[in-house]
Amino acid sequence: MGVTVFMLISGYFGIHFRWSKLLILWLTALFYSLIAFTADFVSGTPQTTMSIFVALTPVTSRLWWFLSCYVVIFCLSPILNRLVEVLTRREMLFLLGILVFFFILSPTFLMHTLTGDVEGKGLANLLTAYLVGQYVSHHGFPEWLQKHCGTLLLISFAVAFLGSFVVGCIQPSATIIFCKDNNLLMAGGALCALCWTLQHPFNSRSINQLGSFAFPLYLSNWATIKLIQPYYLDQVNNLRIWGLLGGGFVVVLVIVFLLEFVRRLLLNSFLLPLNHQMLVWLRFTLVSWTNQPRRRCPLMRIEVIRRKVARDVVSGVPSSASPSQMDLRQPFVTNHACLICLIE
Repeated sequence: MGVTVFMLISGYFGIHFRWSKLLILWLTALFYSLIAFTADFVSGTPQTTMSIFVALTPVTSRLWWFLSCYVVIFCLSPILNRLVEVLTRREMLFLLGILVFFFILSPTFLMHTLTGDVEGKGLANLLTAYLVGQYVSHHGFPEWLQKHCGTLLLISFAVAFLGSFVVGCIQPSATIIFCKDNNLLMAGGALCALCWTLQHPFNSRSINQLGSFAFPLYLSNWATIKLIQPYYLDQVNNLRIWGLLGGGFVVVLVIVFLLEFVRRLLLNSFLLPLNHQMLVWLRFTLVSWTNQPRRRCPLMRIEVIRRKVARDVVSGVPSSASPSQMDLRQPFVTNHACLICLIE
């Protein structure tokens, strides 16, 4: 349910695409991917050329399924955010109905999926959750859900727990059936949790600070567990295992906090200044190009497109302005202008 709640929150507040954010996200994944590769190497896991390639391409190789799917949604967010503005409420409900039927109701009651995601850990379910969050952000929650969201949340938890217990007694391998991300209980419970939280707002600086370590913990927990796992495997049948598990949990948290501190130090000291200079140079170059006379584009013959591009360029920026005099927060050139410049 946690992943669904996260995507509902992302859809409710909206993801705002920026190249700098994408670069930071990619570098963060690469950092923890190399940490995981090092942990595998230290633990004695055989390494191949393919494992090295996967470690160097963590996003596209689906090393972490959630990260790969999130990056896709992050890149598509400018288009996804426009859907709820362009489509009417009825059209949006129709779109969500189709997605919910094929990717939530069908796996719940028919026990099969279109995408082959048995547990719902894929792009289709994250995309559905994001669009649902977008919808409730613009059109609000239904009144019946606002009144009974707390009760429905408790019911979803109770049914999932009891159902997993009963199924586990009959067939232990099928206990996950009620806890899948594409199960109606989990998806509905996540929506109820979002609705209830918005009705009972609270603010805590410490929780916000700790929450910033949730993503690094997700990326590095299995690598750190692999390092300390050999120390308590021999104690499985001993009562000391509980103390060792608690101590191992603390060790994992400490290692994750230290790794994240190192990552932020590297990012703030070296990578972000470099990224800043690259963005300044790119925008200065694009502004210089757009201020120069352009020949007729061979791929776009319509003069209307040229006029639209000219309107997209923000006026008031002299062609002789230095990169340091430009405000990075101002969008000098839109996508249409960039496209024209790159083509020519």
